[in-house]
Amino acid sequence: MLPIPHRRRISRINRQYTLSRLSCSLQPSVQPLAVTIMGLPTSRAPIILASVGLILLLATFFQQLNGIPDSWKDRLRTAGSASPSHGSGLGQTHGSASSSGAPSFYSIALSHGTDKVTKHHYHHMYQKYLDPVRETRLKLLEIGLGCDMSYGPGASYYTWLEYLPNVDLYYIEYDAACAAKWAANTTAATIFSGDQANVEFLQRFMREAGTDFDVIIDDGGHQMNQQITSLQYLWQAVKPGGIYFCEDLQTSYWENYGGDPSNSGKKTTMMDEAEAVPDKYIRYDNPKYLDESREAVAKYLNAPTSACVFVPNATTGLNTVLRSLVFKPEDVIIYFATIYGACEKTVEYIKETTPAKSHKIAYEYPVSDDYLCSSFEEAVKQIRADGLNPKIAIFDTIVSMPGVRMPFERLTALCHQHNVLSCIDGAHGIGHIPLDISTLDPDFFFSNCHKWLHVPRGCAVFYAPERNQDLIRTTLPTSWGFVEKAGKTAPSPLPPNAKSPYVALFEYTATTDNAPYLCVPAALQWRKNLSWKGKQGEEAVMGYGLWVAQEGAKLIAKSLGTEVMDNDQGTLTKCMLQNIRLPLSLDKLTSGDAAQATKIAQWIAKVQVDEYNMFVAIYFYAGSWWVRVSGQVYLTLEDFEYGAKALEEICQRVEKGEWKV
Repeated sequence: MLPIPHRRRISRINRQYTLSRLSCSLQPSVQPLAVTIMGLPTSRAPIILASVGLILLLATFFQQLNGIPDSWKDRLRTAGSASPSHGSGLGQTHGSASSSGAPSFYSIALSHGTDKVTKHHYHHMYQKYLDPVRETRLKLLEIGLGCDMSYGPGASYYTWLEYLPNVDLYYIEYDAACAAKWAANTTAATIFSGDQANVEFLQRFMREAGTDFDVIIDDGGHQMNQQITSLQYLWQAVKPGGIYFCEDLQTSYWENYGGDPSNSGKKTTMMDEAEAVPDKYIRYDNPKYLDESREAVAKYLNAPTSACVFVPNATTGLNTVLRSLVFKPEDVIIYFATIYGACEKTVEYIKETTPAKSHKIAYEYPVSDDYLCSSFEEAVKQIRADGLNPKIAIFDTIVSMPGVRMPFERLTALCHQHNVLSCIDGAHGIGHIPLDISTLDPDFFFSNCHKWLHVPRGCAVFYAPERNQDLIRTTLPTSWGFVEKAGKTAPSPLPPNAKSPYVALFEYTATTDNAPYLCVPAALQWRKNLSWKGKQGEEAVMGYGLWVAQEGAKLIAKSLGTEVMDNDQGTLTKCMLQNIRLPLSLDKLTSGDAAQATKIAQWIAKVQVDEYNMFVAIYFYAGSWWVRVSGQVYLTLEDFEYGAKALEEICQRVEKGEWKV
């Protein structure tokens, strides 16, 4: 779903939210441009972040350019046209050259053999933040010459000298003999010998080397006490606008580095808190946290908190609605041809188990919004003419495939006008496009927070206004909140609940991990801190996402010699999903065989993952193959350039018949 050559990027934003109750308000007195953390494991935030002021420093990820030296500003703003100012995003892909035409960090580092690229993928961070200023005179400190590396010291030393031609290079090395030997044979760097965990040494270093470093890189011993102490003290040596990189934080889980895989009971994540005292958490703490998240998401959507609850995903949301409604033989479910596949299967299941009927509105994109709305009204008219009742209509905010925006606002209004229940599948909705639920006033709405709001999977908001809450009879699975129509219910082991039956219904749905629900407030706070081209928060996120998606799609289409899917009114592309046709001929490749067309799509999907380390959704639609790309805050146009080249090469391989093997 993302046009990116390195999939590790996908999860880096989500990782910050496990610190949802730790990382918010306090600011350090010095405000560098970014703190960049590398090697973070995906499961939960490392102890080092919870143990020291790095938690506080996370809040400075998203500072605007205030205080950055003028020599940096223009370059950073130029780079900023390709990415909002945030600390989790990653920049250029690896390649032979940077955007300026000079050899890239990746190619230089690879030639010198440093594990920054041979073992790790740190070139993403370094290229993103240092490429725009690589010709500037920079004062850089790296902790660790590499004296204990199997390939010996100096790999990063030579990398920095070549990559940053005007660098004023400093090193701190623990191995005194190695440092002395290296210092005696070089004039290109100033080398200090000492322990990065020794406060007296660090203070002496700053007195002698100064506190005006543009860049500091901790690639030292990776012990917890070393990383923590160095950050606490050397942070003072980063001048305003500078950057502090800390590599290899995966050691936070390694006991031989002073890390702790069990967290020793430290409640750095919600799951830690839940496992520490499960009964207390489930009965008393979790409902409180859920309410906080419900309040946060309701405010974001401009909806009553009493109408908002959580479910694991949008498909569960639709199942909750359709399995709760009571259908009569004359009732018809209306849906559109581009409904999500699992949702269409749900409709078919409801038809098998209830008297309900369905009506599918057929069409092929690109069509106009007017066409969809008039087709809906014609469907309602025809159903009633047949003596049936159009009970509920299902439609998307943004279709999954092809990824296009639907006129859901107009369709909701038409549902009100024709007395049809509106059920909006907003899987690609919250965090993607502006939503005002009170103004929209749907009968049912559900939207995945784990897609565009950057909350961990799985998490979706489920909305039912008070007028319809009595229609929602059960959760999936049915649990303690269910109340029989006769008013009888089994005694519950949970504490008494004064909340509405609707809210209580969703508060506890068996033993499931709802930690993602509790990350919503932190996700929303994180988004507020993003900025791009003078815009802040949601305007920045959505503005940048739309821009990079549209421009990236045009770039790919131009490279392939094809086009972006859109209608004459240009409404389909008003979202962060874009669709580009591949330059492949159905007749030439398969003689019109649809089964073979699907085989080609599956081959392309597998090859791009296995051989190009990227993924874009590939599908066969309306006689052509299409790819769907997305605009996320961590993507840049360089990512789309990589995708364009890869797709061009893959298409050439398809035409040669490699998919037949």
